[in-house]
Amino acid sequence: MSAFVDLDAEVAGLQAWLECVATPVAGSALPDPGELESTVRWEDVPPSGIVLDAIAGHDLGALTDDELLSACAAMEKSGSWQQAIQARVLAEFASRRPGYLGETPASLFDEAAGDEVATVLHLAPRTGATRLDWAIELTRRLPKTLAGMERGEVSGPGRAAGRGVGEAGWDGGILGTAPGAGRGRVVYPSHRPRPWHRR
Repeated sequence: MSAFVDLDAEVAGLQAWLECVATPVAGSALPDPGELESTVRWEDVPPSGIVLDAIAGHDLGALTDDELLSACAAMEKSGSWQQAIQARVLAEFASRRPGYLGETPASLFDEAAGDEVATVLHLAPRTGATRLDWAIELTRRLPKTLAGMERGEVSGPGRAAGRGVGEAGWDGGILGTAPGAGRGRVVYPSHRPRPWHRR
């Protein structure tokens, strides 16, 4: 038995395995970028990372003004989708820190969950806690708003998080708006106390 590995054979085997297990994601098949602008408006495609990749790989100089605005709208929808997925990830993380949520059993380290988020995202500690609180609020209290974000119908808080402005929340949250009344924006006031956040 040899201690050496034939890397060419290993790479070929890995590539063959990847090709046999790779399956397209349901509902995410996009037309060729060359035919996309003539047959489908960018914002009509369901939000996903595939949309962002397709736009990034396109020659933007070849697009008309209307097509550029359509691509911008599609990127906004996909950004909302991405923020919704991040909210679900952060909420799951928070559920593993019951002390942060004011639940038991609590650990001494649970209170630092916001700091953990801040560290990994390279944010200020308060911003990390705000992101974590935002994720908990969306998943626990505003699930319809979160679903709207996943569909690209509602924008997430973005850079305005914690500034005290609010414009949407389909669940009867901040200045509730009805679905279909236009794109809303979910932003939570930083001064509002959250039941799970102990200071």
